[in-house]
Amino acid sequence: MRKIVLPGLLMVLIVGISEAVRLGVGYTFDTGLHIRIGRFEPQIIFGDVSLYGARFYGIEKTLIEKQALDFYAGCEANLVNSNLLDGGYVAGIFSGLDKAIYKKLHLSLDLGIYTTSLKGFEPVNDIGVAINTKVTWYLGGEKR
Repeated sequence: MRKIVLPGLLMVLIVGISEAVRLGVGYTFDTGLHIRIGRFEPQIIFGDVSLYGARFYGIEKTLIEKQALDFYAGCEANLVNSNLLDGGYVAGIFSGLDKAIYKKLHLSLDLGIYTTSLKGFEPVNDIGVAINTKVTWYLGGEKR
């Protein structure tokens, strides 16, 4: 009985949350995954150097209603993990555009300024610019 009840309750909970807040799952280009929960987005980016972190979308504004084009801006923080490094972090601010390409399927492109601090043989601290692209499929909930 538990094998049926627990997955059923989990599914009801996910559907309930997706109707209460904007909920989406997606792919971050360059081998990453993210889950959008309202204005908060936990993410994992895999590779030789992996990032584990989150984004917060503080600003979301519709630019062109008919074309479903939105502007967004926010901040991001990630922990760095690698076999070659002892660790570190990446943090920054970003702004970009989000376009609905098919109903609940969205394509996002943003540009951000990030600071990086890495530990290895020698500590490295740097500031740079990054371009992020994502595809997100929204499961439900209000746009804002």
